[in-house]
Amino acid sequence: MITRKIKLTFAVMVLILCPAMIFAGAGKKDKTLIDQGLKLTSLIKEKAGSKEYIAMFFGPQSQLTEFLPDLTSADYTTPSSVHCLSGDFTQISTLLMSEVQEADFSSISEIMGKDISQRILSVIPNMWNSMSSGPSGIAMANVLSSSSVFVCNDLKEDCMYIFSFGEAYPVAVSFLCGEDGAVFAKASLVLDEDFMSSLEEMLSEISPESGIKMKLEKIR
Repeated sequence: MITRKIKLTFAVMVLILCPAMIFAGAGKKDKTLIDQGLKLTSLIKEKAGSKEYIAMFFGPQSQLTEFLPDLTSADYTTPSSVHCLSGDFTQISTLLMSEVQEADFSSISEIMGKDISQRILSVIPNMWNSMSSGPSGIAMANVLSSSSVFVCNDLKEDCMYIFSFGEAYPVAVSFLCGEDGAVFAKASLVLDEDFMSSLEEMLSEISPESGIKMKLEKIR
């Protein structure tokens, strides 16, 4: 029999891990994407340093906290660089996981294509963490991920900002465009200090014949 405590815990997890349900509640004030990304990064570190928050998901004696000392001691206030990744996210999964068969999205509707693209963009950190840190890393990164909904009329296409912090783990923030300037932002840790160099190398190997168009540029 499922107890009331378990039901309540599950409800809290759904609300925290599925923030897209509040997409329509965007505020009225414009915010820059870098500022928003740094705000979410600060929240990730605050979560990592909260014993109560971690225990709520993993219990007080969990063995899944191996990444926490590095996170809580790292300086996440000023990024050493910020890169923007944009382009065709419907096919980037084939670059990250070789066992995934390449799919042809040419016959789907524009609405469905946008939905697929946004879903893939938001889970790129998870896909990368699955290769670099395994199940425990995925679980920890998911619990620490943070999100917000705001207005930014300057954003015209979905993209991902990658914040690098020296020797600390980078943070990837996906920005998904909604209606009337609404933007859904989700920030996730990438548990691979060499993420940027590996990503640049991967993108450089894309052949023009593949049809995959991705752009990675340094913006700060």
